[in-house]
Amino acid sequence: MRGSPATAAAHLHVPVRTLRRAFAGADESFSVYVRRRRLEEAARALAASGARLSVSEAAARRHLTDSSHFIRAFEKRYGTTPARFARRPA
Repeated sequence: MRGSPATAAAHLHVPVRTLRRAFAGADESFSVYVRRRRLEEAARALAASGARLSVSEAAARRHLTDSSHFIRAFEKRYGTTPARFARRPA
């Protein structure tokens, strides 16, 4: 998912205002939701058996292009670095 509310709204065929209203009562903003989902998808890709993605590939495929920011955010959410997460036993 792209991070722009306008892009997401267009993809969902709803006005941006509708998308913003949907997130108004939520515990997280649209941008926080998108970042969280990207981290979850990167973690899933790193944990997948047989996946031989590098940490930078897993991040880039989810539009998380700043590697230092990705590593910090990942560690904050999962309590370990992406590289350690990928090496952990299944």
